Amino acid sequence: MDCNSGGTSAPTGNIIYLNGTSSAGKSSLAGALQAMLADPYLHFSLDRFNGMFPARYVSVQSFEEPIPPLASEGIVLRHEWVDDQLRLDAAMGPVARRFIAGMRQCVRALALAGNHVIVDDVLCGREFLAECVAALDGLPVAFIEVHCPLPEVARRERERGDRLLGLAAWQLPRIREDAVYDLTVDTGRDSPEECARRVARLLAAPPHPSAFERLRQSLAGESRGR
Repeated sequence: MDCNSGGTSAPTGNIIYLNGTSSAGKSSLAGALQAMLADPYLHFSLDRFNGMFPARYVSVQSFEEPIPPLASEGIVLRHEWVDDQLRLDAAMGPVARRFIAGMRQCVRALALAGNHVIVDDVLCGREFLAECVAALDGLPVAFIEVHCPLPEVARRERERGDRLLGLAAWQLPRIREDAVYDLTVDTGRDSPEECARRVARLLAAPPHPSAFERLRQSLAGESRGR
């Protein structure tokens, strides 16, 4: 068998882009979608992808602690509690920026090779949203907000034990900043299977223009207006 043999190129794969806070239920929804959809979908998880990043380039620390030199090139999460609210500052250096840019290009390459992909991500803020829209330009993307009420997310954070408490509450307004979605599902109200059925119905009758197409147009309009 010639592993390099080509043949006709496969049509571009579909992308289901799940955006939601930590512990919102994105991975459970991705699993339900993989089980439900007739076509094979790859689950591209931010958490799994982050496993490739060298630990010495990451620091989770208080504001008073000095930032390690290598972490300043990667990812620094500084946090403290003020009046029962989490104060968090997230900074990404050039090593982390390259890593995230490469992640988005991996999603693009998988779809261009004909793979259907479910992306499980946390897009916080306009800058990362714009980068993602640009990286996946021209590809069929269903942009899904995975929402869960904060009391339920806080319970999940406590039970998981591997999440910074209050992180989801900090992320929530940022994942909604300037974002428009094709669909919002509520994992606090509905089961992963019911949420997956709603996504499947969207795929069967996708909106025109899609959320990514509308975002691309609005972001381009902002650039021209500057």
